[in-house]
Amino acid sequence: MASRPASLPTLPGVAVPVLVVYGEEDALSPAAEQLAMANAARKASMRVIAEAGHLSLIERPEAVSAAL
Repeated sequence: MASRPASLPTLPGVAVPVLVVYGEEDALSPAAEQLAMANAARKASMRVIAEAGHLSLIERPEAVSAAL
């Protein structure tokens, strides 16, 4: 992931709804970065997964499933 190009510039061109899901305790991808992604996409919403870090799908699968 560290060597791939940033995808933030492509988000304004995404025509489908975007859901940004992140763990509130994620130290690798801070909330400000998640908010920037949601703001860049035309049809975006955000869901914060409580008591989860970077691997929220593994840490809190029920909460991520509910968000989806």
